[in-house]
Amino acid sequence: MAGAFHYNPNYFCRYFKTLFHVSPSEYINKVRIEKAKWLLTHSNLSVEDIAGKIGLERFYFSNLFKKYTTVSPSEYRSLHHAGGSAGNRP
Repeated sequence: MAGAFHYNPNYFCRYFKTLFHVSPSEYINKVRIEKAKWLLTHSNLSVEDIAGKIGLERFYFSNLFKKYTTVSPSEYRSLHHAGGSAGNRP
């Protein structure tokens, strides 16, 4: 990202953190997890497909998701699937 703004990477990270109070990687992870939460509750995509859509390998995605939400992606889907239609999944 720093290159897109023609900043030194170290300066960009410090500047980003002063603006958003999180590092760029932390911000990107939060955005990815929010997208994954939406996909888990509004689609029937597999956890592996969702991981791919947000740019992560499944194992790393599952660990990261649990870090941010305290539940696995599958547990999150079971608890929050839109309209209680979780039974519609294959």
